Amino acid sequence: MKKHKIKNPIRKLFLDNLLKTVIKNLKPLNIKTVLDVGCEDGFVLSYLQKQKIGKEFMGIDASEEAIAAGNKRYPKLNLRQAYINKLPYRNNTFDLVIATEVLEYADHPRKVLKELIRVSDKYILLAVPNEPFFSIFNFGKNHKQLHKWSGKKFVDFVKREKIKIAVKKNPFPWTILLLKKK
Repeated sequence: MKKHKIKNPIRKLFLDNLLKTVIKNLKPLNIKTVLDVGCEDGFVLSYLQKQKIGKEFMGIDASEEAIAAGNKRYPKLNLRQAYINKLPYRNNTFDLVIATEVLEYADHPRKVLKELIRVSDKYILLAVPNEPFFSIFNFGKNHKQLHKWSGKKFVDFVKREKIKIAVKKNPFPWTILLLKKK
């Protein structure tokens, strides 16, 4: 989704609500380094930067085109092409690792989640479509998601990693989990 190009006022309202929920839950944390996995053009990372959540901002995406567009649009971000199933960073590198609208497209979401946990030093923020609400909201339009989770199923999926779920929110039509490493 090209979040900066949303023209539909209802979708924009829902996206704004998602971003406000994310900011409200991240603001109290002492975040210095942020990695956005599946960052597309860096829109969410730029939003965090504007809200002063973090000091160093890295983003990765598999799409060369998205990274090139993001580097033009947001030159203060450090965006590069990489793949989510094998992140090119050492263990415990980032205070915060975020993945918004990513896991539902992953061939192996368990492997990706383990990678997110591996490179995070403190927190992981995940946002996935809450089904069936997301599909209904999109009028049945198929977004080629491989995995469709209800809020409960997504929580159960994450809990299998034995990581602490610090916050669970459901800004319509998403599920957001803020995870804290023990």
